[in-house]
Parts: sequence; C-alpha cells; structure tokens
Amino acid sequence: MGENRLTIPLNSIYCPFLKLEGQLKKLGIIMAKSNITLIKLLSTAGTGFYYTKKKNPRTKPEKFRFWKYDPIAGEHVEFEEAKLK
Repeated sequence: MGENRLTIPLNSIYCPFLKLEGQLKKLGIIMAKSNITLIKLLSTAGTGFYYTKKKNPRTKPEKFRFWKYDPIAGEHVEFEEAKLK
C-alpha cells in the first residue's frame, strides 16, 4: 500500500562532526582550500621551452609576461602565460 515517509529538513539535524569541523576551521587547524594555480610561461622565441610558475588569479588577474633566459635560444626572451595542460 502507500508508504508514509517522514521528511526532516537537513538543517534541523544535529551533527556533532559538523560543529567540530567549524571549530577546527576557526582555530586554524583545518585550512581553507588554496586558490593558487600552476601556469606555463612559454617562450616567445618559438623554441617550445617553458617555465612553470604559481599564480593567484584573485590578486593577479592579468596575464604574466616575464623577461627570462631561454637556454635553447641562448638569450633572454619574453615569456608569456599559457595554459598548463
């Protein structure tokens, strides 16, 4: 026959583990997830040489451009930000 199901809202259920997790975050024991991503700095000389670098897109939204040494070209060239696959 018909089933009678009792529905309880999730916010009304007490869970001591969730309360503990909030307290650990306040104390700094559980850290927030990092927003830093890895990017590739690709040589503009066309040699295919690249460096990898960490970037926080929240504080530096613009594309990186650096003047660095390219060992294949044997000179300093400009490196532009590209996606790291």
